[in-house]
Amino acid sequence: MSQHTRYRVTAPLVLAHDEADRTHHHYYGAVISWLSPLERAHLLGQEQVEEIEEPVPPGVVPPAPATPAAPAAEAVRPPQVAPKDVWVDYAVAAHGLDRAAAEAMTKEALKALGH
Repeated sequence: MSQHTRYRVTAPLVLAHDEADRTHHHYYGAVISWLSPLERAHLLGQEQVEEIEEPVPPGVVPPAPATPAAPAAEAVRPPQVAPKDVWVDYAVAAHGLDRAAAEAMTKEALKALGH
């Protein structure tokens, strides 16, 4: 049987990234199934986690790393003279406003978002 390395949290709290680079909070005693080589070295060096070896039964393959999601395109703030419909699109994309709510706002109110 081969071994699959996992990590038990020995600190009160550890923040660690998963394969898709999302940050997760792990509290004392929790088991982390994957660490990047950099985080592994750091957390082991700081004695915030300890390695635990778990047998992997024959024929069972440990889970494959998740494919990182493509970063969302960042909304670019329109020029001040852009028409209101461009500002509505920006408010929906950049600030998560409901389209109907954004359309009900004045152009000046839309331009003031995020300032």
